[in-house]
Amino acid sequence: MGSPSALDRSKAIPLDRKEIDENETGEFLWYNADELTLAGKGWLSESRRYERLPSRAEKTIPEKPWRHSLACAGLSLRFESDASFFFMQSVDYDGRPNVNQIAPNSPCLYVKHAGRWQWLGIAKQVGDSPLHKLINARIPAQRREYLLYLPLLRGMTKLEIAIPNDAYIAPSQPQRDKPIVFYGTSITQGGRASRPGTNHVAMIERHFDYPVINLGFSGSALMEPEVIDIVNELDACLFVLDYLPNMVASQVRERFAPAVRKIRSSHPDTPIVVVDSVIYQDAFLVSSRYERYSTSNAAQREEFAKLIASGMTGLHYIQAHELFTDNDEATVDGTHPNDEGFRSMAQTFIKVMTPLMSR
Repeated sequence: MGSPSALDRSKAIPLDRKEIDENETGEFLWYNADELTLAGKGWLSESRRYERLPSRAEKTIPEKPWRHSLACAGLSLRFESDASFFFMQSVDYDGRPNVNQIAPNSPCLYVKHAGRWQWLGIAKQVGDSPLHKLINARIPAQRREYLLYLPLLRGMTKLEIAIPNDAYIAPSQPQRDKPIVFYGTSITQGGRASRPGTNHVAMIERHFDYPVINLGFSGSALMEPEVIDIVNELDACLFVLDYLPNMVASQVRERFAPAVRKIRSSHPDTPIVVVDSVIYQDAFLVSSRYERYSTSNAAQREEFAKLIASGMTGLHYIQAHELFTDNDEATVDGTHPNDEGFRSMAQTFIKVMTPLMSR
């Protein structure tokens, strides 16, 4: 870690003692998280702080992916601090204080410990107030690096962090490498993970300790040309296209190859990883479910083979059977992974991506 400047304590606001659990002692100061490093965002100067796409995209892309882009999936705050305890409070996109107790929408905190990122806590509401504690109890006061994942399914307009008044908090140095860019569905967005840090995209980010941008849009990854144009603006080190559960075979035949050609035209040397739809875990008896995923996968494989035959290079493929292996307990509803399923997916992605990242 470097030595970035700590946030100005004179601008911090005292936390009202009446809001704190009676077992917690000491004075705390609120700091505006806008001054901390925001990771996972591709258009820093072209959008409101906690939005994933540039503001201009609202006028050019379909309404549904735009609406889902307002969720904070994949966004995180990176900072360092010697604080022994952390509180937070935030304001949802609709302007109300966030008192959501649904874990995927509760920010979760990781700390760099013994050379790797480890989970430390999840935001828990204090009483009926908008105040949340980020860890369960005080820890030894020591300089550490932190990663705070923001909600997967909700947007926000404001976030503040409170720490003991004798502690400091400072932004981490921003990651300036070209990011890994994921484009996909609710699975990419991570909507069935138990908390924001347990979907496969977040696991991959921590494994490589490398910048990752999550452009997962629940139910609306349809490869629309306008959306691909936006994705294509990013200067990525690697693109992952995992859209297939949202598209039927006819849509794949129409849109897949033009989208890949567009990306390859703008990024001639960037690896592109294409992903099959997951195998629906009830498809062994539900014929309509088997038909749905198998025909989409077949269409994509055919179109992928045509691109390879045309001479396009730098394409890589992850097949459906590699995602969950033989685990029949990997999903919540037959489609969306649980944490076990996400871990299996992350292991497969990491295996494929590691040689591409080391080029």
